[in-house]
Amino acid sequence: MSQGGQELRITHLREEDCGQYICFTTSPSGHRVQRNINIILRSNNWERTLFTAKPYWTEGGEPKDIETSIGASATFYCNASGDPQPELEWYINGVRLKDSQHPTVKSARFLKPDNHNITIINLEESDVMVLQCNASNIFGYVYADFYLNVRGKLNQRNESNKFVLAESSIVLQKQVSIN
Repeated sequence: MSQGGQELRITHLREEDCGQYICFTTSPSGHRVQRNINIILRSNNWERTLFTAKPYWTEGGEPKDIETSIGASATFYCNASGDPQPELEWYINGVRLKDSQHPTVKSARFLKPDNHNITIINLEESDVMVLQCNASNIFGYVYADFYLNVRGKLNQRNESNKFVLAESSIVLQKQVSIN
C-alpha cells in the first residue's frame, strides 16, 4: 500500500495474487464508496481470471439423511465448490466437530479419513444424531442439516423360518437370506 493509501502495488506478481481486491473509501461528504478490482494475469501461454462465486453443492455433494440398522456403517459425504474454494466445517448436534463431546465422536468407531467424509462403523442405537456441514468462503456459505437414525437390527430366528426385526413387532414370514 502506498503512503496515503491510494495505491496498491504488488511487486513480483504471481499467480496466487490473482483475485478480487476490494477498496473502500469515504468521500469528503461522508459517503462510503466500494470498488471491486479483479487482477488478471496474462502470459503468452495462459490466462488466469478469478471468477468469484459463493459456495454451492457439487453434484452428489449435499449430505443426505441415513437410516440404517444397529451394527451397520454410515458414511456421510459433503462437497461444495466456489471461488475461492470453500472451507468445510462439520457439526454434530449443533456443536463444531472439533469441540464435540458426543461419545460416538470420541470413540474408535468414528472415522474421518478426509475433510469430505465422516464414517461411523458398528452403529449402536445411541448413535442417533443430527449432523451439519457448512461450506463457506468470503462470498457466502451453504449449510445442510442431515440425520443419522439407527433402528433395530434384523435378527434370524431358528424356529419356523421366521425373522423378526429387533425391538419391533414386524415379523417376516418368508425365508430371507442375510449376507
